[in-house]
Amino acid sequence: MQQLRKAGSPYAAIAGLRRFRRGEKGSTFPWANTAAALAKHAGRCWLATEIAVIGAASPLRSGYTLPSRAEAFGPTGHPAALIDQTRANRANSGWWLERLHACEDDLGHAEWALALWAVAEGNVIDELFNELARTIERTSEPFQRALLIASRRLSGSGCLDQREVAADSATGVLAEMLVRWPHTFTGC
Repeated sequence: MQQLRKAGSPYAAIAGLRRFRRGEKGSTFPWANTAAALAKHAGRCWLATEIAVIGAASPLRSGYTLPSRAEAFGPTGHPAALIDQTRANRANSGWWLERLHACEDDLGHAEWALALWAVAEGNVIDELFNELARTIERTSEPFQRALLIASRRLSGSGCLDQREVAADSATGVLAEMLVRWPHTFTGC
């Protein structure tokens, strides 16, 4: 942070949004605000998605500023919409499948896979397990690696502990995601 500030980087101000402001304590506002500012500055990017998914997966109450007509994924994707819509549809496998079909690029597919893995209820993941596996397999190797790293962080944070996934046979990245990683920190 100090180096960013010294360099006059716009990312210093964006990173500063990660703190709770007045009236935001116990909510997802810091994740939504940081991810939205990052997306506004840098465009759609994996880091903004990962920040928003962490907020969506957390047990904190929802807090965000939702732009009109924003979608959770794809070209019109917005971090606040990702938090809002994935939480609202965590038990709706039809919505998840519909949103997957709206994803047009590698980033969109990776966003969908991470959000499904982190936010959806276990029975929804079980129902869409084969679709999740195919989606991960068709994303590029750099996004597969990013997806695995993000899923490990979420698992290590304890965010996924209360969710049960019955499916246990997979290959590749999804097989590694199924492994329960030891808790290294708490943050959800």
